[in-house]
Amino acid sequence: MVTLVDGVMPRASDQRATRTWILEGIGWLAVAAYLAQHIRIAENPVDGGLLLGYIDSLASGDRWFHDFIDSYGVANWPLPVFAYELAGERVLGIRVLLWLEKLLAVGLGYGLVRRLSDRFHAWLTVAWMTLLLGLPWPYLHSAYPFIPLTVLQLATWWLLLFEPLRRQRVNVGIAGLLTGIALATKVNAGAFLLAGGLFHYVFFGQAEPASSRMPGRIFQGVRSVGLASYVAVFSLLIWPHFNALYFVYLIVPLGLLLWWAIPTIASRQSLRAQLSTATLYAVTSIGTAFGILVVAIGPAALQDYLRMTQGILSRVAYTIDFPALGVRSQIVGFNEHYWPQLPWAVSVACLAWFVLRGPHRSAPSIDDRRLGSLWALYTAQLFVLYSRPDNAHVLPAMVLAVPVLFVLLHRIGERLWATRRIPARVVLALVIGAGYLSIGTLASRDTLVGANGWHNTRLAGIRNQIPDASVMQLDERAFSLQAYGAMSATARFVDTITDDGARVLLLNRSEILLFASNTRPATGRYRHLFYLVSNALFRRADFDAVAPPGLLAGLLHDPPPVVVTSWGGTVLWRAFPEFENLVRTRYELRETFGHFLVYTRRGLSTPATG
Repeated sequence: MVTLVDGVMPRASDQRATRTWILEGIGWLAVAAYLAQHIRIAENPVDGGLLLGYIDSLASGDRWFHDFIDSYGVANWPLPVFAYELAGERVLGIRVLLWLEKLLAVGLGYGLVRRLSDRFHAWLTVAWMTLLLGLPWPYLHSAYPFIPLTVLQLATWWLLLFEPLRRQRVNVGIAGLLTGIALATKVNAGAFLLAGGLFHYVFFGQAEPASSRMPGRIFQGVRSVGLASYVAVFSLLIWPHFNALYFVYLIVPLGLLLWWAIPTIASRQSLRAQLSTATLYAVTSIGTAFGILVVAIGPAALQDYLRMTQGILSRVAYTIDFPALGVRSQIVGFNEHYWPQLPWAVSVACLAWFVLRGPHRSAPSIDDRRLGSLWALYTAQLFVLYSRPDNAHVLPAMVLAVPVLFVLLHRIGERLWATRRIPARVVLALVIGAGYLSIGTLASRDTLVGANGWHNTRLAGIRNQIPDASVMQLDERAFSLQAYGAMSATARFVDTITDDGARVLLLNRSEILLFASNTRPATGRYRHLFYLVSNALFRRADFDAVAPPGLLAGLLHDPPPVVVTSWGGTVLWRAFPEFENLVRTRYELRETFGHFLVYTRRGLSTPATG
């Protein structure tokens, strides 16, 4: 039975539109539920605990850089701190913020692909982005900059590709503003976003043609030099780490970009117009990042910040080998099902599209230019992992690969399957289903309502163990200090023998112990330098070169009331023999919890104070 609207029979097109809206609404509700199912997963005790300590410090009134040193940028902190305070200083507020940011990232991916292809491929993008962002991995539920950076990157891509506002310079300015925020959040991700944006404006941008006295050969020469410089700089970045897998992952997309951009060299568009637009974008991006930095720390501290940052970045050992193919890692079904090779599928799809498209045309269409710009932005962002292709850096590359892949598959489908569209789409949907069977997860009662073991109210609602061992494999090397029950008991004990805010010297990697016990690091402003040593990113010589001369001496002269370490010694024990001597001569073992050891200063009454 069809309901009349104002006495008029609704048209079939209106009925289809209504059904589409209803189905899409149901789809977005499913996406929201899927991304929310692990919102209470256990915090990463090492990096996640460190980030929580910084967030709590800022919420307590401390100032970034003045009160603590950090490797991330100042723009990484305002939103998590706001969410933390809005939730009554509870970590669950940060988790809700991350959930909203993931939804926004998936929505931007949908919109990007919808504009460049069709609704079917846009929803396939939603499916795979949701799958990747919904993994039961503590990394995806901690206040790392990855999730907000994904939002910034996709929003910038949208502005660069579509210029939705009427005036071009307004679009350029807003894109530069977002890129500057990305630079001030994580400098390498922001720098590669800037590089991709500049490539877009110089080679694929839609600057209006204009007359110029400059000969066409000079146009071509400038673009040729720029293209060669771009490829050379990006190739040199990975030269110290070069191997065959890097070649496939990074250099092949770079070569495809070179092939894509060659026809634009001969373009008769105004070089002046394109360079002025690129200059505005670069100046706005760098100016925004610099302005955020100056406002955050003040002009007087700028030189100290640059010296400290240069000292850390020039010495940090942040290089690891490319992950072995098909070898199980932290996430069950991740490496062994070759998910990290998703960008390879994007390169194959790009090659296939080149073959089907045929020879270069002298004047690429606006759709080809947009697709070329999308490839430039994607290729530049891949290089974030050039020195450290662990899962935490491969995953961002995979998420951004998804919209590019489905835009390319749409273009391929237009040429190959115009008359067999439905069978081709069925096959593609089955591939998506196979992906979900390999690493997809479903909510369970234990995941949603399982009890947490943290006594600290700030961790209320957060579990203290991985909820489902079938989807998370604990790597003994990476998680040797992550026995959640022992951590919870240790934190509770330290909290009972100390006043809130007491200084504690942490000599193992479980940074969450300080947050969970309401204490603060004895290492003070320079906590991050000790963290770098503890995680084998700094040698003792690197620490001595960057840290203030009296830092260690002051700590030994005025030691904290409590020391927490582990059986068998730790990296800090070996790097700082002074700590071992300090503990042996001035402390006594108070309690053990699993492999955690709690020492208190001899003759100290409880509760201990800083």
